Amino acid sequence: RKNSKMNESNIYFRELLSPDRVNFHGSLYGGELYGYFDNAAYIAIKSSYPKHEFVTISSKTSFLSPPYPGDIFTVKGYIEHEKGSSAVTAHLIGYVERLGGWAKKHKPPKNGIVAKMSFTFVSVVRKNKEFVKKPIMEN
Repeated sequence: RKNSKMNESNIYFRELLSPDRVNFHGSLYGGELYGYFDNAAYIAIKSSYPKHEFVTISSKTSFLSPPYPGDIFTVKGYIEHEKGSSAVTAHLIGYVERLGGWAKKHKPPKNGIVAKMSFTFVSVVRKNKEFVKKPIMEN
């Protein structure tokens, strides 16, 4: 990956999915899943560039299979940044391990993958009452 700041193992997040976050189908709310990905992406980017403030400007989501309570949910991915640009993109894949609970009665997703997402953040700085893009010069 050209100009990649981190490799795929650098974004890593795990969570045991609990039944208090499910929809009427018994699977995890899509918004909850999205939130896990968004948090993992922001933490990775902020940790890599601690002197910068970021806002999300776009995201792309592919929900592939629903996760269920009792699944252990894992997010893995990497971030990509071109030196001098104000944009940083996180590329993420979410996996589940079916251990039991409600999840046990559902067929596991192919390769354990439940969703793929990418988020693009922009480094910003406040000038007067507006935010303007701030280039990231570190690589």
